Amino acid sequence: MAGPVVVAVMEPASLHADARRRTEELDRLRAHPEVAQVLVAPYQEPAEVRTRRSAPGHVRAQEDEVPLDGAVRSALASAEVAIALDLPFGVPALAPHLRWVQAIGSGVGQLLTAGLAEGGVRLANGAGTASHEIAEFVLARILEHWKRLPELAAAQRRREWSPSYGRPVSGSTLGLVGLGAIGSAVAGRARALGMRIEACRASGAPSPEVDAVVGPDGLRGLARRCDALVVAVPETADTRALVDAEVLAAMRPGSLLCNVGRGSVIDEQALVDALGSGHLGGAALDVFASEPLPRDSPLWAAPRLRVSAHCASVPSASVARAHGLLRENLHRAAGGRRLRNEVDLERGY
Repeated sequence: MAGPVVVAVMEPASLHADARRRTEELDRLRAHPEVAQVLVAPYQEPAEVRTRRSAPGHVRAQEDEVPLDGAVRSALASAEVAIALDLPFGVPALAPHLRWVQAIGSGVGQLLTAGLAEGGVRLANGAGTASHEIAEFVLARILEHWKRLPELAAAQRRREWSPSYGRPVSGSTLGLVGLGAIGSAVAGRARALGMRIEACRASGAPSPEVDAVVGPDGLRGLARRCDALVVAVPETADTRALVDAEVLAAMRPGSLLCNVGRGSVIDEQALVDALGSGHLGGAALDVFASEPLPRDSPLWAAPRLRVSAHCASVPSASVARAHGLLRENLHRAAGGRRLRNEVDLERGY
């Protein structure tokens, strides 16, 4: 990259902890030797639009068009680099000088429909920016279920002295579907609790972070061996409905399923059926095929299912780390190097 660049900061201001922290991040960016100018133009799409645009093979539709204000249009017209949660359709026409984008999150499906590949615009995801907090959330859900915390809370509300004993965590087997930043963070914390850890990853390559690794064709076998299965993979054509009725049926009776990847990875109706039959001991979902989760979804009333509104991360911590990635990638781009966390636009991750 030749000389300092114009950077458009487009993530919603609400993601920052407070106005002071946001100002500090902007000041750090303005002081960066590879930055000529910082343009602040927040852009955010409704959650339901983001969900639709994230689906593989999404076709641009009128219902997904979000009006652009003058500040966003002006920033895109001048930007050479952008940091964003969302981007509008037609980026090549709106941002003719744009060279690369730093995504706020690890999931970038919605950005892939902005026309980046057609415009020759590179993309770096935010893998690792939320992994610590999401891993903490996963372990909290496992401990909540296995230590029977809801039952204890219910007994307290009834003013009832009713012991409700949980099960051991140490010695249990945890299965990971995905061994990226989130899966690795979960593995480290689970190992500290004495758990055996097995993982399923696309490559099937072994990893020192876990006790065993299988490829996608070994997922059902892994499910049979695990007391809890944690899903932490992105949404791609290969991962849609990866955890289907057959995988759920293969899981150990009474085992726990937790999804912090993407909602489309799990066959949600098959999960409702597996919980209703009593085969699964419980489930915790933070992501859904349709977000916000429709009020008439059967998931709300499924037995032993914990629903949360895509909030396993802590946005203020994640966005600060994403800005750190942006500053690092500005140095990398200036030196002609590959961006950290650069996405293969054809594969989607």
